[in-house]
Formats: sequence, C-alpha cells, structure tokens
Amino acid sequence: MAYRVVTVKDGQVTEVTGNVERRAKKSSTLNVGVFGQGGGWPIVSDAAGVDPSQIPDAMALDRSHGMNVEYTSNGNPVLTDPAMRKKYLSVHGLYDRNGGYGDPAPGDSAKYARGPDSGRTDSAD
Repeated sequence: MAYRVVTVKDGQVTEVTGNVERRAKKSSTLNVGVFGQGGGWPIVSDAAGVDPSQIPDAMALDRSHGMNVEYTSNGNPVLTDPAMRKKYLSVHGLYDRNGGYGDPAPGDSAKYARGPDSGRTDSAD
C-alpha cells in the first residue's frame, strides 16, 4: 500500500512517498502475521485522521506528548505499533468502541487532558 507522509520541520512542510509493505520488511522489530495477533503494523488509520490543514497542529500536539507520528497527505496517522496507537488515540480524545484488553477505552484521555478548548471530548452526550 502506497502512502504519502507529510512532515513539518521549522515551519517547512515536506512530503515523502513510500510503500508500507516495503517499509515493514525493512523493520527488524515488525512482526508478520494476522492483524490483532502481533502483526500487520504499521497501520494507516482513516478514523483517527485529521484534516490536512490541521497536520502541523496535530504533529505539535503529538510531539508535546513524546510521540513522533507521521501523517499521510490526507491527514491519516501512520501508527507503528499497538502502544503508539493507544497513546495516540488517548491524546486525541478518541477510543476504540470494539477494543479488547489493553485497547483505548472511554476515559483514557483524562491522563492526557488538553484543556477546555481542546475541541474533542471523550464524554458521552
């Protein structure tokens, strides 16, 4: 699967294209197997994406929480492992409604609170 990664450094936006399968083969820590059983990483998340105009802000938020997340040109994050996915979803106030043990759940984002003007909440209406 081809992807395009947008990075921002010193205010300069650059785009890099690549191939997820090729990148996965180069990684020595990546497991090959069935998704949900240790393999299938990295993943590109459509549901946790941001608008392309918000990529620099999202990257700044991620860095402030110690994550180096890459984004595709349409704003979808490239998540490299389950731990990164859990932290990313929690920081952005999201969770997995169909998750299992160890997956992000409602209320996980409280430890990464961004303040009242964050724009996203994890509370049910």
